Amino acid sequence: KMVTSILAFLCSLSLISVSLSEFVIVEVQHGGEVSLLCSNLSRFITNVFWFKMDQRSNATKIASMMTTESNATVQEEYKDGRFQMSSNTTHVSLNISEVNFSDSGLYFCGFYKNSDAVIFDATFLQVEEVSRLPDLQTIILGSIIGFLVMVIVMLFMKIKSRRKGIIIKIDDKILQTIFLF
Repeated sequence: KMVTSILAFLCSLSLISVSLSEFVIVEVQHGGEVSLLCSNLSRFITNVFWFKMDQRSNATKIASMMTTESNATVQEEYKDGRFQMSSNTTHVSLNISEVNFSDSGLYFCGFYKNSDAVIFDATFLQVEEVSRLPDLQTIILGSIIGFLVMVIVMLFMKIKSRRKGIIIKIDDKILQTIFLF
């Protein structure tokens, strides 16, 4: 909802032209790594960029490339080594490592046409907290294994307590022990 309203607001102000019909939602765990993709920009020879719009509707430029074959220029605010922009023949990507909660937001890529920004693709990045709790399947499996171990130990103890040894003398020289259960 929020992302759609932000894009609608920007379009109504004619700040950007949008050439996309929907955006992708990507979820990543805190501390993880993610690659955001922008497809089919390799045919454009103008300035290709990645922007981020945070939850306060502030848009900041992350990185840009004069052409998809040139080296990326990362903005000072994002020069902590976690953000890398690159391209190949089919995609322009923004790689983010060691993702943190402040990285959540709408990322969009595009190019400049006659000093207007044309948005080509948008991705909403949602950073989630790493769950420290085991999932339900792990809890159930652990409970079943614990229960079975207790049953085996109890059966072993019961068998050991019922064991009685009987000594039988055969031919005055051979002793044999028979265990009854």
